[in-house]
Formats: sequence, structure tokens, C-alpha cells
Amino acid sequence: MKKQLILLLTLFSLSFAFGQGLEDFTNSNATSSYANNSFTGNNGITWTYVKSRDEDGDANNSGINGKALMLQKQSKGSKITSSTISNGIGDLSVKLYKGFTGGGNRQVELFINGVSKGTSTPFDDYSEHVFSVTGINITGNIVIEIKDITSKQVIIDDISWTAYTNSTTPTITVTPTSLTGFTYEEGNGPSAEQTYTVEGSNLTGNIVISPPTNWEISTTSGGPYQTTGITLTQSGGTVSATNIYIRMVEGLLAANLPFSSIVAHESAGATQADLNVDGTVTAPVLPCSQLLISEYGEPSSGNGKYIEIYNPTSQAINLSNYELWKITNGGNWPETTYSLTGVLAPYNTFTLVNNASDVPNANEYTTTSIMLFSGDDAMGLAYNGGSGNSFSLIDVIGTEGADPGSGWNVAGVTNGTKDHTLIRKASVQNPNTDWASSAGTTTANSEWEVVTYGLDNFGSHSSDCFCSGTTTTWTSTGWSNSAPTIHDMAIIESDYNTSQSGSFEACTLVINSGILNIELGNYIKVRHSIENKGSIVIDHQGSLVQVENSATVTGTGTYSTTVKTTSMADARYTYFSSPSNTDTMNVFNSWAATGRMFGWDGTSQVWSAVTTATPMTPGLGYIVRPTTVANFSNPFTTNFTGAFNNGIVTTTLYNTNVYSGNDDDSSLVGNPYPSAINTQALLDANPNANAFYFWSHDTGLNWSGESYKTWTLLGGTSGAPVNIATGQGFFVTSTAAGTFTFSNDQRVTGNNDTFLRPANNLDKVWLNVISDTNAGSQILVGFIPTKTDGFDAQYDAAQINSGTDNISFSSKGTDANTTNLVIQARNVLSDDDTIIPLNVFINDANIQTATISIDHLENLTDRNIFLKDNLLNTLTDLKQGNYPFTVSQTGVINNRFEVLFSRNALAVNENSVTTQLTVAQKGDYFTLSTSDNHTIDSANLYNMLGQNLGFFKANSNNLQIPATNIASGTVLIIKTTLDNGNVISKKVVKL
Repeated sequence: MKKQLILLLTLFSLSFAFGQGLEDFTNSNATSSYANNSFTGNNGITWTYVKSRDEDGDANNSGINGKALMLQKQSKGSKITSSTISNGIGDLSVKLYKGFTGGGNRQVELFINGVSKGTSTPFDDYSEHVFSVTGINITGNIVIEIKDITSKQVIIDDISWTAYTNSTTPTITVTPTSLTGFTYEEGNGPSAEQTYTVEGSNLTGNIVISPPTNWEISTTSGGPYQTTGITLTQSGGTVSATNIYIRMVEGLLAANLPFSSIVAHESAGATQADLNVDGTVTAPVLPCSQLLISEYGEPSSGNGKYIEIYNPTSQAINLSNYELWKITNGGNWPETTYSLTGVLAPYNTFTLVNNASDVPNANEYTTTSIMLFSGDDAMGLAYNGGSGNSFSLIDVIGTEGADPGSGWNVAGVTNGTKDHTLIRKASVQNPNTDWASSAGTTTANSEWEVVTYGLDNFGSHSSDCFCSGTTTTWTSTGWSNSAPTIHDMAIIESDYNTSQSGSFEACTLVINSGILNIELGNYIKVRHSIENKGSIVIDHQGSLVQVENSATVTGTGTYSTTVKTTSMADARYTYFSSPSNTDTMNVFNSWAATGRMFGWDGTSQVWSAVTTATPMTPGLGYIVRPTTVANFSNPFTTNFTGAFNNGIVTTTLYNTNVYSGNDDDSSLVGNPYPSAINTQALLDANPNANAFYFWSHDTGLNWSGESYKTWTLLGGTSGAPVNIATGQGFFVTSTAAGTFTFSNDQRVTGNNDTFLRPANNLDKVWLNVISDTNAGSQILVGFIPTKTDGFDAQYDAAQINSGTDNISFSSKGTDANTTNLVIQARNVLSDDDTIIPLNVFINDANIQTATISIDHLENLTDRNIFLKDNLLNTLTDLKQGNYPFTVSQTGVINNRFEVLFSRNALAVNENSVTTQLTVAQKGDYFTLSTSDNHTIDSANLYNMLGQNLGFFKANSNNLQIPATNIASGTVLIIKTTLDNGNVISKKVVKL
């Protein structure tokens, strides 16, 4: 209440002379803006305030009468301080109210002459709260100071105090009267110390401080501590304010909770003063037993903020027992909370993101304030113990009660939480609420890696916890602890053969002695590193796979990887690469020699000779040809003896425009690992690469001669491998120059020599052309909604004619870069007919006939597929049968054939062709005659390549066509058009 009556003011002035006072803020000059200022209050006392404003007109209807003062928050240093007041102080009280409406506790602390005399009880409602401190009893001049100790606004009014009472009663004062928050983990005691003050007046004896069981005290920070009592000696009846330090003793167990006690303070004739203390001991957090924040993303622009949480345990975890917390600009936990839901699988991540357009493929999206954090905010992960209890922090980024400015410093990076991605190191196995130790000051002592904001690691996390299983050792009697899993450490102490004892997986692998032999069709998969002090022998088609790119291969042991070629009909080249990092081309010396070994000059796009001394660079390809005395019918065996390649391997991807076209420049690369790699994954990881070409010289059914087998993201032609075997070299065409990258996530444990076809449920057709000499070629055409009828990078691939192909097949698109495609992706089929032109290249004069057929289909059950022969004007349903045709000479047949996709059954106008056409040869002339009154309009003469050798016009029943310059034995087609529009084609041979 404001004292408005003159009589009351007069009485107050009289009472103040005896050391009593009241400040009701009637004279306050505070405005509606936070400011630093001062005013002269009641009885001439000057009050100075910091970061404070007026009471906001009692907007919350809390009962404020007249003026008051609102303190902003602790981080701003908000407080009010009096000038010097004489005559001491006995007791003090002040009215407190909630400022504004934001949630969060309000609390103040009272200081007299700079010494804390107590803190108010926290509140978060709109009622009036009176904060009283009794028994202060300080004589002489005093200064009153009241501070806001929260992140929220608190209003103060009616500060009143009584004069110092010259009492003769012995008094002990303890400030504060309670201390909480003592804690440590089992085995890591004692707790951190806290401090309080003890003072006495009018004493007739000393003050004795008695610590309770499980607690120890000291008069010096850091100790020495004691569990016995401490005596404070009075002088003239007084014990000046003395700091006492207290902590929980070491060796306590969580099972013995609670640790709530009273520290007694006694002196003769004085009322006992108690200090209430409360602490906890937590059970030890076992490594890899609790969720942790594994990644944090805060971009410089956009809404790509995200938090990634990792489950390092071997059990699925219910996320409903967890919350995400946030503090904005220096507040206290928790200002904002967000409940998680779902189940997080072992060794998996959960990602929470603001929106899908900036960060796709997250587990959950929310536009609530939890994901509107900035670099200077604090984020935390909280857990309720799994039983519905209150939530407690288990992991943090940042601290409460502090605003770092723009961002928190992490690993020596200033403002590391601003415009960066933080990635938890793999070595971190537990969450951490100590942000100072978590953030660290250098890259070495921090738990985090700080990188430029990005999504390279988003949604996955590498953790040493994955290897938290058991250790099992192989000896001559078997495994000591059963066969290892991907989470276990495997140790080899004696010979191990996979064909006898089986393939296995492990998290880490140590070969202390003996030979580890991985045989044909078997594998060993290791997530992390390999230490080899014995021998590792990988037979042809065996596989050794490492998962993590950071994994290493170390040790003084020996290595051997065997690769065999297929049998070769004659001295033809084989494409190789090395699975080791130290071998040279000398590994081929037993069956090849200098002069028959080449690398590839990507800049000039030509072959470059190498010698047996040339190092085999990991990731590059080479070609090798057997010596002239070799037995070509047998496979050739090559043994690589260097340590295995592992992790990221890069080489140059060339695009120098030596040749025209979208993807005509090539790079010769090769599998650098002692295991197969997935073709599709490799191409998908290299967006500048367009297609892969695998050299083949096999002699299986329907295929003879050398040729390239091709792969794009649409799939592969016959012989192109789904998984690229150890030691396999191959060509890559590119759409742009850059880096070609191999990585461990492309490696597979099986199919280390197997050729399969992909199955990705698109509309596809594989077409073959096979000659009477058993030579063949295949093309692939597929239909994808996102692709065009022109060139589509990584889906279309040009047919590469090796120059020795006996027969070659290709299709055409709709632009200049799609005239000769071995693999073609087109837009989806419409209801209209779709026609795709075909090319056939004949390189063998011995070929007399060839057949076009469907090799196999994916889907396309609702389409008829016809082969149209424009030369003979025929249409053949390829689903019902193959189409044979005659070949009379070598060259390119590029206008004769088309493949037609239709929903309707089609037919040539056979019923309208009734006229008989007779062809006779006399000398160097062919004579055409009709059998009825229809006349011949015109005729075209073609060779079997579809080349037009002449056009002849007529308007009669007879037409003579010269064949003077045509060699005897040449097969020709005469295509005759009658006056009624009917077309009749006749095959003839020049005599």
C-alpha cells in the first residue's frame, strides 16, 4: 500500500529516524523501457536500478498499487541498490510479482553490504508473494541490494525493513539456509563443494558446526575436509561472517539414497541454526548404454536446422521416455520441451528437422519453436528414467543461464554452433551434461568435430559402441566364445579356413598368428580395423570387406590376393586393377611381358605403354596381353601380395573433349578392393560418371568375339556385372571432369565374379541380334517418367564398337547425342504408338543371316512389340517369334529396322495385295512385269544394308532396271510401288 496520508508519512519519517524504512516507489522514474537509472525515494534514499522498467500497469491484475519496479533477468545484471542507510537493519521484507506472462520461475536474492542474506521462494503465478528475511541484525551503515536471479521478469514493491535491535540474545545466522544439487556418479566422489556463511552475535560461547553422516566440511576451499565438527571462536560475543565449504563424502552408493540431512550450528544460549543439505548419487552410466546427441546442424540461412540422436545400445529404445529441451538467449532449463515418440533401433539414428525441403529424408519434421534454435541457444536431451518420472538432462549443447553471443565455442572454433554442423566423435560412448568438457577447447579434447554446415553425415553415425560386444579367439580347438558377430572382436591365433569353418563377421579383427584363408565364394566382413601379424590369403572369388571408411589395415604380416582370368581363345587383352597398395605390373610377369601392358592416357584419350616396374595405382585400370607362348585355353593366375586397399580411393575422371558428344571421353579405372563392389552403388556415388564399359572376350552361347558390356543406372546389357569383381578394370565415360570415388559402402560380401541382372520394376526390353556365325550383340531400352527421349546422363550409353565386333546393335534417340545407343532411357510410353529406330553393324563378311529377338522383358505386359523392316515392308510381333533377315555385305544398316511399341495389334495390308509381280534377269538388267491391268508406278533397288542403289519411274506394266555395276552374287531387294499404292518387295540375286 502506498502511504498517501500526511499523518502516516509524518509518522513514518519519525520512525525512520530510529532505523526503520520503507520504499514504495512513488518517486520512481522508470519507464516502459528497460534502462539503467536512479531516483530519490522515500526519506532521501537514492535507489539505483540496472536493466529495469516500470511495473507495466499491473497488467496481470496481481494487486500492485501504484508504481513498482520490474527487473528484467539475471543475464542482464538486473538489480536495485540503495545508497548508504544508517542505523543498521534487523529484518527486511519485499513484495514480489510475476512480470509479463511467459512461463518460468521468478526469484530474487537479497544482499546487505554485498553479503547474501537469502533467496526468495521461486514462483510462477500472478499472486502477491512476500519475501522476508529475519534476524539480519547488522549495526551501523548498510546498503540494501536485490537481484533478479532467473531468466524471467520479476516485479518488486514495498521494500520495508526494521532497525537493528540491540538484543542480548545469542544469535547464530546461516546464509543461505539450504543447499541442494550435490551429486556424483558412483565411484567418482566426492561431490563438488558448495559454500555458505555462518556468523554470530551476542554470543557467550563458540559456535560448533556438526556435519551429518555422509557429509564433510572445511573452512578452506578445496580442503582439507573433515567429517568431525568445526569450532568457530567468538570474540567479544561475535563471530564474523565465515565461509564454510561442504560436500558429500566419496564412496556413497546410489542404492542408499536419499542423502538429505541437516548441518547443525550450536552455541550456548543460542537457538540452533540449521543448514539443510540434499544430494544424490547416480548409478554409473555404463559405456554405450544411453542415447546421445550425435549431430547438430545450424545453417547460415534457410530452415535446415536439425538434431540427430543416436542409439549406441544393442537394444531398441522407446523414445517416449525422452524429451528435447531448448533454452533461448541465456535462460534456464527447460524453457521449451518437445516429446519424442517411436522406437529407435539399435545402432540407428533418429533425426528431427524443421522442414523437408531443406533437409529431406528425416524421421520427423516439426515447425514448432523447438526447431527454431539459433547458434546462441542451448539444446538438451532429457530422460525420465523409463518409468514416467520427471525428466532430467542427460546430454547438452550449451549451458543454462548464459548467452554466448552468436554461438558456443566448440573444439577451438569460435561460434562453433553457428553456421556449422557438429558431429559427435565415434569415440564418445556416453551423453554428457558438462558442456565445457564436451565442447572442449581443441580438436583433440573436444567430443565434437566442427565442419561447415552440410548433410554429408546426416542420418548415420559412426560409433565405437558398435564394437561393444564380446571378444572371441580362434585356436586349433575353435572359437573361445562362439563365432563372432559384427559387434565382436575376433582374434585369430591359428590357421583358419573359411571353406571348413565358415565365413564370419566381426567389428575388429586381429590375426596374431597362423593363416587366415578366405576361399572361393566365402567372405569375412569387418566393420572397423584389421591388424595382421600372421597371414591373410584370399583365393579367387573370396572377399574381405571392411565397412567403415576410416578403418585401417595394419601389422607386419603378409598378404595375398589371387585373381584368375577366364580362358582366352587367343592373345587378347584382359582389364585389371590392383587390390593392394604396393604391387607393380610385375605381378603379371609369369604370363605377360613388357610391350603387352598398357595404361590409359586420359588427357589424350590414347593407350600408354607401361613396364613391369610401373606401380599399379589404386583405383586405376590397366590392360595386359599374354605372351605369344602362353597357353590361351587356360585361365591365367595373378597373385597380389601388397597390403589391402581400404576406405576412400579416388582417381581422376577425364572429360577433355578429345571426342565430341555428351559422354565420349573415357577414364580407365578398376576395383581397388579385395572384395566385389556394387556397380549401381558405384555409379550412383559418382554423378559426373555416365556409364561403365566392361571388356569381354568370353565364348559362351550366342556370344563370340570381343566386345564391351555396358552398365548405366537403367541396368546392364548381357555380361555387365551387378557386382564388379576384385581386380576388374573397366572404362568410365563422363559428362564432366572431376574425381571418381570408390568407398567402403560400395563393397559387398558376395558375387565376387557373378554376372546378374538388376530388378528395379521398370518397363524394359532387352533386344538381341545374333548371326549365323554365333556372333551377337544386345541393347537395352527402358521407360522412366523422369527421363527424356534425348540424352539422359547416367541412363543413356553410347555403343562402343571395338573394331573387332563381328556384329553390333544400337538404338536411336531424338537428338544428335543419341544416334548410337546400347542403353537408352526414354520417357514413359503413351497410348500412342512409340517407334525407336535401330542400327545393325556387320563387320564379318562370313555372316549371311542374322536374327533380331527379345532376350527378356521387365513388365511391358500391356504392349505389343513389333520389329518393322522398312526395306521389306514387314511387321513382326517379337513377342510371338524372332525376325530373321539376310545379310549380303558388311557395313551399317541404319534405316531399315525399327522397334514399335503399341497397345494395338497391327497388320500389313496383306488383303489388298492381289497383283502378281514377276522379276526376270537378262544380262545386266532386271525386268519387272505385272499380271493384271495394274501398272507399275516406280521401283527402288536396295542392297541388304538398306542402301538405295537407284530409283526408277514407270507408268506401264513393265519396268527395266539396270544392274551394270553390281557384282554377281549380290543379294538385292526390289521395292515396287503400284498405281493403287500397294508395295511389293522382291529379293533377287545378281547372276
